[in-house]
Amino acid sequence: MKRENTFVEVSFPTFGSDGVVTFLNFLSHSEPIVDKRGRDKRHTIYEFNHNREWLVKQFIIHLNKIFKSDFLTYSITTKPSFNDDWELFKHLLDTHDWNFSMSDDSRAFWAGQNQFNEISSLSRKLFVEDPERYNNITYSHRDNITQWFSTLMTPGAS
Repeated sequence: MKRENTFVEVSFPTFGSDGVVTFLNFLSHSEPIVDKRGRDKRHTIYEFNHNREWLVKQFIIHLNKIFKSDFLTYSITTKPSFNDDWELFKHLLDTHDWNFSMSDDSRAFWAGQNQFNEISSLSRKLFVEDPERYNNITYSHRDNITQWFSTLMTPGAS
C-alpha cells in the first residue's frame, strides 16, 4: 500500500541557530532527520509520516505566526513511502523516465541515472529473493524495459 510522507525543510540565518532548532523540535514534536548531504543547522528537515497531516498543518501555522518570512523560510515536499521493496520496485518501474539518458538537461539526466541505479540494485536483490515474482513484475513492464536493461539486470551477466 502506497503512503505519503511529508518533509518540511526549514531554512534560517546562522545567528541563533541552536535556539531556533530547539524551538522547531518543540513545534514539530520530533527531531530533525539527518540529511545525507551533511547540511548545517540552517537547513533543517522534519519528516511527518502518512498519518500526521494535522501535525504538519499545525507546524506550518505556528511557523507563519511566530517567524517573519524574511527570517525563516520553509518548503514542503511529499514523497511516497512503501511497506516493502516489492511495492517500491513497482512504483519505480511505473514512474521512471526511461529516456533520461537522451536528456540535454544535466539535472534530468542525473535524476534519471540515480533512479536507474536504485532500480538496478533493488532488481538484483528482488530477483534473488523471488525470481518468479520478479519475472511477473518485470514482464508487466516489458514495454518500458529495454533489452540492454534486461541484460544488465540478469544476475551474473557482465
